Amino acid sequence: MTATVETLQEIKSVMAEYNQRLTIRQIYYRLVADHGLENSLKSYKRIVRILSEARLSGEIGYEEIEDRTREITAFDEVNYTTVYEHMSSLRGYIMNWENYYNVPLWHGQPERVVVMVEKQALQGIFADVCKRWQVDLMVCKGYPSLTQQYELAQRMIERLRLDEQLHIIYFGDFDPSGENISDKLQERLINDFDLQFESFEKVALTMEQVQDWGIPPAPAKESDTRTNGFIDKFGVGIQVELDAIKPNDLVQLIDDSIRYHFDENIGKKSRELRISGRNKISSLVSEIDIDRLVEKAAEDEEEDD
Repeated sequence: MTATVETLQEIKSVMAEYNQRLTIRQIYYRLVADHGLENSLKSYKRIVRILSEARLSGEIGYEEIEDRTREITAFDEVNYTTVYEHMSSLRGYIMNWENYYNVPLWHGQPERVVVMVEKQALQGIFADVCKRWQVDLMVCKGYPSLTQQYELAQRMIERLRLDEQLHIIYFGDFDPSGENISDKLQERLINDFDLQFESFEKVALTMEQVQDWGIPPAPAKESDTRTNGFIDKFGVGIQVELDAIKPNDLVQLIDDSIRYHFDENIGKKSRELRISGRNKISSLVSEIDIDRLVEKAAEDEEEDD
């Protein structure tokens, strides 16, 4: 077996761990963490080449790799040429109206949560968990822009009740920049945008996690002006990517860090409100003869013809 074939098999095993499309960077860092791949620019370029050849040959499907830096925005619209077509399309929606009624998951909760992640490549994993928990997610893409930070601060200032406590949960690389980003975020949100929060926690990556999970580090960049301060604080000059965490471990970290601030007893009351509201809507919808409305639309179309 050639080295390229062996590496391709390892790539496929990494991709099989996820239930979503991956970026090349995600695949690369998982190979570094679990398959002993050297953490270097040369290794990264080799993975890029192997994946390019595999897709061109059909070994890996094009749709299995995601590129979040180059997206296509579509502006197609769904149009109906007749009222009958429009009414028919709404039949299923109206008959299931009650399912669209929802009471916010955090209704009545004394704490609120915002999740921040440094890496855009991990947006999909974080979005899945945050959507399920109905919490805000900010993808920083490295150092977040002033606009991002301002908009987040204004959103939370406007939405938070006086008796609610805000907790910010941050996920980033364990390297000089990753540590500095979380520090700078805290300072700017408080000092420049007057966002008051109860806690700001960096959940991952930490020195303890790197050691416990045995993630191979790369040397910190000597050109990074923050490296010396990082060495003074941690005693080593290394960099470890957040992408190197196993997907199941990462999902569990996100889930646990949010759940910690959620009161299950209050959550139960919110679910009871939602069920009660849906039952009332279902009763109201039962009084609508949607089939007759669709038939009437069809009759009108025939008369117009």
